[in-house]
Amino acid sequence: MVAQPFQHLKGVPFMPEQIGLPGRWKQTSADLHTTKVNIAVMMMEIKLEPSLSHCIETMAKKEYERVLGQLLKLMEEDSRLAGELELLRIFLESADFGQLRSRCDDFLTAGKRVEVRLRSPDSAPGYEIEIAEINGV
Repeated sequence: MVAQPFQHLKGVPFMPEQIGLPGRWKQTSADLHTTKVNIAVMMMEIKLEPSLSHCIETMAKKEYERVLGQLLKLMEEDSRLAGELELLRIFLESADFGQLRSRCDDFLTAGKRVEVRLRSPDSAPGYEIEIAEINGV
């Protein structure tokens, strides 16, 4: 299988790297413009499970709203939640959701569950995406 380049919203192409098992892809974004936020640099991962009724973009928006709601309820700053919110914001602003939906739909239409793992890199702003089949029921 030949990998096709992903296009993010700014139109700059980047190629996914195949990593390991079939159906697992890694997508990075290194050229995103972000606002200044005081967040300690830490590796974090957000897992999203799209379905035939809720695509990856919808799941990311719902998670963004959930995290934002939690942050607004807190009386003090939570750097972990702030980091998750920033990661989701960058993802929602830059991902090629048509390509991601297509990859997820391949699993879903075959009756398989799929999980999208969104990770922040250790240093630069951006994200990595891994799409994998969920084994088991």
